[in-house]
Amino acid sequence: MKLTMKQRKFTDNYLEQGNIFQSVADAGFSKSCVRFHVTKLSENAGVKIGVVRTRDIFLAFQNGRGMNASM
Repeated sequence: MKLTMKQRKFTDNYLEQGNIFQSVADAGFSKSCVRFHVTKLSENAGVKIGVVRTRDIFLAFQNGRGMNASM
């Protein structure tokens, strides 16, 4: 499932900030409907997969980088 640009921005912001409400607003969703968008994004299977994939890539990069730094 392909994410929209706003969904991708939300995913990246959420992983970076850890604040779901601020991440929704920063991704460009309507500030007056943040709660609605939080609910919809939280239920969206594609967004959930996107968050997990992005998190896994970030962690793999972090772990790989840490291993190279210690050698």
